[in-house]
Order: sequence, then structure tokens, then C-alpha cells
Amino acid sequence: MSCLQPSVLRGVRAARRVPHCIVRHASSAPPRVRPRPWACAALALAAAAAAAGVGALHLEAPHASVPVPVDRVVFEQATKIGLPLHMDTPGGDVNIDRATLRLAGLGVRTVTFLGLRVYVVGMYVAEDALEATQRAVATTGATPNLEETVSAWLHAGIPCAVRLVPVRNTDFQHMRDGLVRAVNVRAKDARQGKNVQTLLPAADAALARNIQQFKALFPRGKMPERHALDVIVQRSPVTSQYCLAMQYDGKPLGTLASEPTMDAAAPGELVFTLPMNLLLAYAGERPDISAALRASMVHSLVHGLL
Repeated sequence: MSCLQPSVLRGVRAARRVPHCIVRHASSAPPRVRPRPWACAALALAAAAAAAGVGALHLEAPHASVPVPVDRVVFEQATKIGLPLHMDTPGGDVNIDRATLRLAGLGVRTVTFLGLRVYVVGMYVAEDALEATQRAVATTGATPNLEETVSAWLHAGIPCAVRLVPVRNTDFQHMRDGLVRAVNVRAKDARQGKNVQTLLPAADAALARNIQQFKALFPRGKMPERHALDVIVQRSPVTSQYCLAMQYDGKPLGTLASEPTMDAAAPGELVFTLPMNLLLAYAGERPDISAALRASMVHSLVHGLL
């Protein structure tokens, strides 16, 4: 079963036939015109979504930081921790077209039974895709299915990311273990047929390898409060792998890539991968990481971006 509705899938397929798009950059300088193949996918995908209701990866790209505009900060009200409206990301294997990533929503991760605030989380999406989706959703007035929307962005090769900022001092091992648990919850659901993604034995073996690679990206030691850990994900249009990059306070920690997914499932099906499901853990209700983040993202798509 696919988590993409038929009209969304048609939008993705149609977009792949469009070679280039003009991209608007958020900057005080005049906008530049640059080819960005997946930006057209974002436009077609957004229209389709609205109509529906809703190993290492090696790519030819410069390994340089992607500059962002002089920015304003959006504050999470309960903790007073601020996130920039745009995220600075590494070039190279992820965000290969050097897109500007814009904040789509933010919230706080809370341990429910203690009411303890753990970290502030924000989700960032390529600005072109986010704006196109917001316009399409606003036109229809329909409340989008957030997990399907984020899944469709990722499947179309649109770079997305989460930023995690601890509310109090913690350590990298604690953060790492929490993220791995979130992926494992979704993997268990997939094995039991409760997840719309496919987790066949071969994909399960690849997931186990990716989990070990993911754990190895984390440094040892303390992770002080109000310092940012970023996880950026993009699907390669060349290899169909989902690539994940991590950075801490803007400094790269490393990358990993899923197995190729193009021919691993029936048409319309999505293969379970760690990079995709780590982000979907924040967009979906399984596991329930932050209802506040989901509500913020839906509000932004329906009523206007942050």
C-alpha cells in the first residue's frame, strides 16, 4: 500500500518530465534565476497534494556551505528558544541543488508522563516547495495530511530537515538513542503491516546497517542546551537512494545513504528507509514525538507560512 494518494503520485510523475524551473530566493538582493530540477516537481506535487486533500552517496556537487539570507528568528513560546527562519546546510551529497531551506513549523518534544520538555524541534523544507504547497493548500482550504505531504516531498527529491535544540544539557548518546527508537517504532509497524511503507527482508537488513552507520555519526560527550543538531534528508534523482547528512552547530558530522529504492517495490509503493522515516517520525503520529510541531506545520500550510 502506498502512502501517496493516486493524484499525488501522478503529480510526481508529471513533474519529472519538466526539466527546469525559475527559483525565487529569499534575499535582500535581486533574485537569481537558477535551474533546479526538483523545484518543478514541487509545483506539480503541491497541486496534486492539494487536490487530494491533503552506503555513501556520491553526487557531483560542491562541498560548500549553502548561504542563507540575513534572517529573523521564530521563538517556541514555552521554552523561549528561537529557530532561524532559514537553515544553513552543507552542500555535497544532500541538498545538492543548494536550495534555501525554510522553517515549516516548530514545537517542543515533551516526555508526557513527566511533562518534561526535552528539546525544541523545527522542520525545514526547500522554500520553493513549501511556498508552492502552501499556495495550493490555501486555494482548496483542505487540511493536509502532514505525513503524506512530507513523504511526497521526500519522494520527489525535495530536501527536508529537522533541527533539534535541547532545552537543557544532555549528551549525544541520549539524543542518538531517542532518534533510533523513533525509527524502530515505525519499522515495527511496517513489519506488522501497520505502516504504509514496505519493509521486506532485504530492506530490513539494509535498515540494520543504516542504524549502525547512523549511530556512528554521533560524537561522544555532552550536548549543551541551546545548541543545534540538524538532520537533512534528500532522495537522489540519480540513484534513488535517500541520503542523510548531520551537522552540529553548522559543522558537518557525516552522511549515510539507504539502498537504492527505485526498483525495490511495486509502482507507487515506498520502501522503508531510515533517512525518510526519521523525518516522518516527526510528521506522523507514530511515534507521537511532538503534536505541537505537527499543529504548527499544518497551521502554516493552511493559514500562511511563518
